[in-house]
Amino acid sequence: MLMESEISRRFLEEKKYISYGALGRDKPACNGERGEAYSKNEGCLPPPSNPENRGCSKYYRCRSDS
Repeated sequence: MLMESEISRRFLEEKKYISYGALGRDKPACNGERGEAYSKNEGCLPPPSNPENRGCSKYYRCRSDS
């Protein structure tokens, strides 16, 4: 029976290099189990958490209607 560390070592020996896709900055690994390192569209990225143009609610009585 192989130990978990032995299995990990054998798995790491299979590839001797890191792909260029793995070196991409600020990109989440989407659909990695299906062979696609990064999504071709922005479907897996979450929406921006603080969009610049939020507008103003009438509750706050802003000067403009933006």
